[in-house]
Amino acid sequence: MESDVTQVRSVQKILKRILTRVAVGGRISMACLLKKLLTNKKIYDIINTSKENKIFKRKGVCIMTKKENFMAIRELVIDNAELVAFVDHELELLDRKSNSPRKPTKTQKENAVFKEDIHQALVDAETAVTMKELQQICPSIADLTTQRVTHILTGLIKEGLVEREIVKKVRYYKAV
Repeated sequence: MESDVTQVRSVQKILKRILTRVAVGGRISMACLLKKLLTNKKIYDIINTSKENKIFKRKGVCIMTKKENFMAIRELVIDNAELVAFVDHELELLDRKSNSPRKPTKTQKENAVFKEDIHQALVDAETAVTMKELQQICPSIADLTTQRVTHILTGLIKEGLVEREIVKKVRYYKAV
């Protein structure tokens, strides 16, 4: 078996070749880069057996986040400033994407209105009601599917505004 130093050097050479092609050719998608990197058996084995990287194993497949992959690549090509700059740029793009504020979707905005209606209907009912009874009590959700209403009710349960009881496989909902 090769020593750690020779393994790292051989991986660095391979990474330099791959990343130099990437840097010359322009931007490349992460999936394409990883495909090129992970098809090389040496790189795949070294990255996946590295104890510093947090790797989660599920059904024999190693899963790493994009950030972890780029950090592993950065450590291997630390002596080449051009490649480090490329990897740093990709890491910056990932950070910018993950920290950007997300707007609620159209469905989430609609569900917020239905949430208020459902909660108000349950407060007015004062007793536990089934899904069908709830759709009869609250006319605004009468045309919604039971799956959608269940999704909205699950959100209310997680917020602590509604309580669910199951009696003989029938679900009853009531306001807290």
